Amino acid sequence: MNFPSLVKVSVLLVFCVLGRPGKACNLPFEPSLEGAQIKAAGRKCPVLLLFTGLDWSPRSIVLDRRLLEHAIIEKVIEDSFVPVLVDFPQRVKLAPDLQRTNLALAERFNVTHFPTLIALDGNGMEMGRLKFSDETVESLKQILENWVSTFKK
Repeated sequence: MNFPSLVKVSVLLVFCVLGRPGKACNLPFEPSLEGAQIKAAGRKCPVLLLFTGLDWSPRSIVLDRRLLEHAIIEKVIEDSFVPVLVDFPQRVKLAPDLQRTNLALAERFNVTHFPTLIALDGNGMEMGRLKFSDETVESLKQILENWVSTFKK
């Protein structure tokens, strides 16, 4: 077997064993917190930060594939939040600027658990935090709806 064929077989084996590479669900993530805050102010809704390790954290993968891709959760987030993905991959290198930005956000919000969801009010202050472990679609929906209710008060 020649080298290019060996590489193709190796890549295929990795995908078969590990599943797809880390990817976030199909939510319309804003690329920056600042942009999300501007958009959220216009929509009069909270920002949702998703701190995750999509290519290494089992809980992050479960959250992404089983909950965030669920139609009910997607609808709540799309209708009620402006989401921002703050990913910390290990198999894929982030651009240096994005890596610095993500680290600064993790420090600012004292995130040490992956995944963690944080809802921010219109002033950028934390109004809700979930250190995801084994929530269900129903329990996550309730948490998100409670954050929206708190925001609207």
